[in-house]
Amino acid sequence: MVGCDPTYGTGGDSSSNTSANILDCRTNEQVGEFTINSSEFKPDVFAEWSIALCKMFHGATLIWEGNGPGADFTRKVIDLGYPNIYMREVKGTAVKKKTNKPGFWSVGSDRADLLGGSVRGGGLEEGVRRGVTNQEGGFIIRSLPLIKECYEYVFENGKVVHRGSKESRSQAERGE
Repeated sequence: MVGCDPTYGTGGDSSSNTSANILDCRTNEQVGEFTINSSEFKPDVFAEWSIALCKMFHGATLIWEGNGPGADFTRKVIDLGYPNIYMREVKGTAVKKKTNKPGFWSVGSDRADLLGGSVRGGGLEEGVRRGVTNQEGGFIIRSLPLIKECYEYVFENGKVVHRGSKESRSQAERGE
């Protein structure tokens, strides 16, 4: 599986990285990554690179954050016709059903669930903890930069916020 986080490509210390992480779904182990923080790497270009990664990894499933810059990423993936993509699930149903909407939508409680809540029995935080202790359901991250970036996200008033984005907003509000 290739999991992608597209950004608008603004670059700089206050922006999050555009990244693709390759996961072996049999072992829950990160086996590769592509990360860049550049104003020249827009979502549509990143979609092309991500599809190439999927093809390199034997037609891997492509999953991405579909909101925000993910809309441009989504359009490009659809235009290019890559067939093996993640489709969102309908929430609140006992039986898992897929929608006709590609990508993962990361807003509100979904983002909190992904990082610390109920995804695969405890979110990324619990998955990494299980991976470190080699427990079933663990997720093994092999990238120190990815681990460091995870620490850039904080819970504030029940929401997940990127620390760099929060700091740039505060500076803008103060007129700096």
